[in-house]
Amino acid sequence: MILMTPHLVMRLPMPQAAPLVVGWLNDPEVVKYSEQRHKKHTVESQLDYWKSPATVEPNLVRIISLQENYAIGSISATIDQHNNIANVGILIGDKSKWGKGFGYEAWECFCNYLFFEKQIRKIEAGCMSINGAMNRICQKFGMWPEGVRKGHFLVDGKSVDLMTFGKFR
Repeated sequence: MILMTPHLVMRLPMPQAAPLVVGWLNDPEVVKYSEQRHKKHTVESQLDYWKSPATVEPNLVRIISLQENYAIGSISATIDQHNNIANVGILIGDKSKWGKGFGYEAWECFCNYLFFEKQIRKIEAGCMSINGAMNRICQKFGMWPEGVRKGHFLVDGKSVDLMTFGKFR
Protein backbone atom coordinates (compact mmCIF):
# COMPACT_ATOMS: atom_id res chain seq x y z
CA MET A 1 0.00 0.00 0.00
CA ILE A 2 1.33 3.40 -1.03
CA LEU A 3 -0.15 6.53 0.53
CA MET A 4 0.08 9.88 -1.23
CA THR A 5 -0.56 13.48 -0.24
CA PRO A 6 -0.03 16.67 -2.26
CA HIS A 7 3.66 16.67 -1.25
CA LEU A 8 4.47 13.22 0.11
CA VAL A 9 4.58 9.53 -0.73
CA MET A 10 4.60 6.88 2.02
CA ARG A 11 5.72 3.41 0.98
CA LEU A 12 7.26 0.25 2.38
CA PRO A 13 10.88 0.57 3.49
CA MET A 14 13.39 -0.56 0.89
CA PRO A 15 16.85 -1.85 1.86
CA GLN A 16 18.57 1.04 0.10
CA ALA A 17 16.88 3.45 2.56
CA ALA A 18 18.49 1.77 5.59
CA PRO A 19 21.72 3.85 5.62
CA LEU A 20 19.73 7.09 5.51
CA VAL A 21 17.39 5.98 8.29
CA VAL A 22 20.35 4.82 10.40
CA GLY A 23 21.91 8.25 9.95
CA TRP A 24 18.77 9.86 11.38
CA LEU A 25 18.54 7.39 14.23
CA ASN A 26 22.17 8.00 15.23
CA ASP A 27 21.81 11.79 15.15
CA PRO A 28 21.29 12.98 18.76
CA GLU A 29 19.38 16.07 17.62
CA VAL A 30 16.92 14.03 15.51
CA VAL A 31 16.18 11.51 18.28
CA LYS A 32 16.35 13.83 21.29
CA TYR A 33 12.65 13.15 22.05
CA SER A 34 12.73 9.46 21.10
CA GLU A 35 13.62 6.35 23.04
CA GLN A 36 15.74 5.49 20.00
CA ARG A 37 18.30 7.87 21.51
CA HIS A 38 19.45 5.07 23.83
CA LYS A 39 20.52 2.72 21.03
CA LYS A 40 23.35 2.56 18.50
CA HIS A 41 21.81 1.73 15.14
CA THR A 42 23.45 -0.04 12.21
CA VAL A 43 22.27 -0.88 8.71
CA GLU A 44 22.01 -4.51 9.82
CA SER A 45 19.91 -3.66 12.89
CA GLN A 46 17.60 -1.52 10.75
CA LEU A 47 17.16 -4.24 8.14
CA ASP A 48 16.49 -6.76 10.93
CA TYR A 49 13.84 -4.41 12.39
CA TRP A 50 12.14 -4.06 9.02
CA LYS A 51 11.93 -7.87 8.82
CA SER A 52 10.70 -8.29 12.41
CA PRO A 53 7.12 -9.08 13.51
CA ALA A 54 6.87 -5.48 14.77
CA THR A 55 6.71 -4.25 11.17
CA VAL A 56 4.59 -6.97 9.57
CA GLU A 57 0.82 -6.80 9.06
CA PRO A 58 -1.23 -5.84 10.90
CA ASN A 59 1.49 -3.37 11.97
CA LEU A 60 2.62 -0.81 9.43
CA VAL A 61 5.92 0.97 8.76
CA ARG A 62 6.31 3.42 5.91
CA ILE A 63 9.12 5.66 4.68
CA ILE A 64 7.97 9.24 4.08
CA SER A 65 9.36 10.77 0.88
CA LEU A 66 8.83 13.96 -1.01
CA GLN A 67 7.16 13.42 -4.36
CA GLU A 68 10.58 13.32 -6.03
CA ASN A 69 11.45 10.22 -3.94
CA TYR A 70 13.67 12.04 -1.45
CA ALA A 71 13.18 10.24 1.90
CA ILE A 72 12.61 12.61 4.83
CA GLY A 73 11.24 10.38 7.60
CA SER A 74 9.24 7.39 8.70
CA ILE A 75 5.85 6.68 10.23
CA SER A 76 4.58 3.53 11.89
CA ALA A 77 1.57 1.99 13.60
CA THR A 78 1.50 -0.82 16.10
CA ILE A 79 -1.93 -2.41 15.83
CA ASP A 80 -3.73 -3.96 18.79
CA GLN A 81 -6.13 -6.19 16.84
CA HIS A 82 -8.04 -7.35 19.92
CA ASN A 83 -9.06 -3.78 20.77
CA ASN A 84 -8.88 -2.31 17.24
CA ILE A 85 -6.44 0.41 18.31
CA ALA A 86 -3.36 1.79 16.54
CA ASN A 87 -0.46 3.41 18.36
CA VAL A 88 1.21 5.72 15.85
CA GLY A 89 4.69 7.26 15.83
CA ILE A 90 6.50 9.51 13.38
CA LEU A 91 10.04 10.72 12.82
CA ILE A 92 11.00 13.44 10.38
CA GLY A 93 14.69 12.67 10.12
CA ASP A 94 15.70 15.28 7.57
CA LYS A 95 16.27 18.37 9.72
CA SER A 96 16.04 20.67 6.68
CA LYS A 97 12.36 19.63 6.42
CA TRP A 98 11.44 20.42 10.05
CA GLY A 99 8.81 23.08 10.58
CA LYS A 100 7.42 22.87 7.04
CA GLY A 101 4.24 20.92 7.85
CA PHE A 102 5.37 17.59 6.39
CA GLY A 103 4.99 15.78 9.73
CA TYR A 104 1.37 16.79 10.04
CA GLU A 105 0.66 16.10 6.36
CA ALA A 106 2.01 12.55 6.74
CA TRP A 107 0.26 12.05 10.11
CA GLU A 108 -3.15 13.12 8.82
CA CYS A 109 -2.95 10.90 5.72
CA PHE A 110 -1.62 7.87 7.60
CA CYS A 111 -4.13 8.14 10.45
CA ASN A 112 -7.05 8.66 8.07
CA TYR A 113 -5.93 5.55 6.19
CA LEU A 114 -5.99 3.64 9.49
CA PHE A 115 -9.44 4.99 10.38
CA PHE A 116 -11.18 4.60 7.04
CA GLU A 117 -9.35 1.83 5.16
CA LYS A 118 -8.23 -0.35 8.06
CA GLN A 119 -11.33 0.49 10.14
CA ILE A 120 -9.25 1.22 13.25
CA ARG A 121 -11.60 2.57 15.92
CA LYS A 122 -9.02 4.55 17.92
CA ILE A 123 -5.59 6.06 17.34
CA GLU A 124 -3.23 6.67 20.23
CA ALA A 125 0.12 8.42 20.49
CA GLY A 126 2.54 9.31 23.23
CA CYS A 127 5.37 11.81 23.43
CA MET A 128 7.55 13.73 25.80
CA SER A 129 5.88 16.83 27.18
CA ILE A 130 8.83 18.89 25.88
CA ASN A 131 8.28 17.68 22.30
CA GLY A 132 6.35 20.69 21.04
CA ALA A 133 6.17 19.51 17.42
CA MET A 134 4.55 16.18 18.33
CA ASN A 135 2.18 17.82 20.79
CA ARG A 136 1.06 20.23 18.04
CA ILE A 137 0.58 17.39 15.49
CA CYS A 138 -1.63 15.44 17.90
CA GLN A 139 -3.70 18.48 18.83
CA LYS A 140 -4.08 19.69 15.24
CA PHE A 141 -5.35 16.22 14.26
CA GLY A 142 -8.03 16.53 16.94
CA MET A 143 -6.50 14.12 19.42
CA TRP A 144 -7.21 14.87 23.04
CA PRO A 145 -4.88 14.49 26.01
CA GLU A 146 -5.69 11.22 27.74
CA GLY A 147 -3.18 11.37 30.51
CA VAL A 148 0.20 12.31 31.84
CA ARG A 149 2.78 10.00 33.33
CA LYS A 150 4.74 12.30 35.57
CA GLY A 151 8.51 12.02 35.30
CA HIS A 152 8.33 9.03 32.94
CA PHE A 153 11.47 9.95 30.99
CA LEU A 154 14.94 11.06 32.04
CA VAL A 155 16.41 13.60 29.65
CA ASP A 156 19.84 14.95 30.51
CA GLY A 157 19.25 13.85 34.09
CA LYS A 158 15.92 15.69 34.38
CA SER A 159 12.46 14.15 34.71
CA VAL A 160 10.13 14.74 31.77
CA ASP A 161 6.46 13.78 31.60
CA LEU A 162 4.95 11.40 29.05
CA MET A 163 1.86 12.89 27.38
CA THR A 164 -0.66 10.47 25.88
CA PHE A 165 -3.22 11.41 23.23
CA GLY A 166 -6.14 9.60 21.62
CA LYS A 167 -8.83 10.00 18.99
CA PHE A 168 -11.78 7.80 18.03
CA ARG A 169 -12.92 7.39 14.44
